Amino acid sequence: MAISATKEQLHRHHHYHHHDIFIVIILLISIVAITITIGIITITIIIVILLLLLLLHLLLLLLLLIIIVWILNVTTVINSNSKSHSNIILSASHRDALSLSVGTIEFLHESHLSRHGAAESTI
Repeated sequence: MAISATKEQLHRHHHYHHHDIFIVIILLISIVAITITIGIITITIIIVILLLLLLLHLLLLLLLLIIIVWILNVTTVINSNSKSHSNIILSASHRDALSLSVGTIEFLHESHLSRHGAAESTI
């Protein structure tokens, strides 16, 4: 009687052991799947934030260029009442200032891209 009870307990323990292994495997697969999902969501959020920051940088550079052009146009209108000779000189200096500001913006953009590992500028 004691031997048959021991065999039954051993069989029951063996059955539970297999059942526990399946539960552990299912739990491990679930943990790995949840970890991968969280990683993908995190990477997606980081990429979206970086793209938004890049868009914000480009918009700020465009706004800076628009402000510079607007200031140059306003000063040209203010100085349009002066003599034609000084007007030519002023417009030449405005062209120089505008090309200098565009060159500065291109330099800032290229240095920003090189800081973040981009190969070349698209401006």
